[in-house]
Amino acid sequence: MKIKELKKAMLTKDFIYYVDEETLDVLKCIVEEVGIDDYDSTINVVVASKFNISFHKECYLNYYIRPSSAFVTIEEALEYQYNRVDSRISKYCAEIKSVSDLVNYPLNHNLTDYTNTNEICIINAYIKRVKELLNININERSICYRYK
Repeated sequence: MKIKELKKAMLTKDFIYYVDEETLDVLKCIVEEVGIDDYDSTINVVVASKFNISFHKECYLNYYIRPSSAFVTIEEALEYQYNRVDSRISKYCAEIKSVSDLVNYPLNHNLTDYTNTNEICIINAYIKRVKELLNININERSICYRYK
């Protein structure tokens, strides 16, 4: 989003959608503050998250965000999230080049939990590489959220 759009959303109290770069979750937010940080010449946007769209949960946290990860519509946010997820899965798959890497992967990553979208990327990369390297289909019934 542009700064002008963020300031308008702050004044009108309209919701925006933010893709958290660390977790890759889509959050429905209210803009609380837009300003320039003179220290490092960056733009600070403080948002209060009201809802985690990715996991359909209410959440009340304040974030400092980058405007490039904020969107007016849910469709734009989901498209951005999808592209980031695809990239993240590819990155994790690249870590697994051999069966030895596959065996060690669970020691380096948490495969038992999925509290955010990034952790689902870790699990999906593992499932994908198991299929590619060993031609084994892992039972996915424990995974509640899956990307195409």
